[in-house]
Amino acid sequence: MSDGVPSEASSRGPDEGSSAQPQTIAQYRLDTVVASGGFGTVVRATDTTLDRTVAIKLIDDPNRAANLITEAKNTSRLSHPRIARVYQAGIDDATGLAFIAFEWVDATDSTAAWSTDVRENALLWPGRRRCGCCCS
Repeated sequence: MSDGVPSEASSRGPDEGSSAQPQTIAQYRLDTVVASGGFGTVVRATDTTLDRTVAIKLIDDPNRAANLITEAKNTSRLSHPRIARVYQAGIDDATGLAFIAFEWVDATDSTAAWSTDVRENALLWPGRRRCGCCCS
């Protein structure tokens, strides 16, 4: 992965030639890239202060930093079992990268929870389109 964060396929660390890329953001050690898309990269990380696994959403486009902070503010106001809690958001002083630190949700736990609930919600809301991943 060109962002210098270790990928699922690589436990060795960042790609060669990307030594300027961060291995930490604030107090979070970046462990494994989980996903990458148009808005940013999600990384499984370790909170070195509280010794817990977290998800970090990163963007390196300074023009979109305000959007990420707004997302964090809006999400932090929500409280629901199916919404990951926001722990921290900001711009890392050392790297200048905007980030959100979220509660880590294990995919196996979330898949089991969603598979039943989404089907039930589709029955409650008949006009609602099914997602195709767990509602087939």
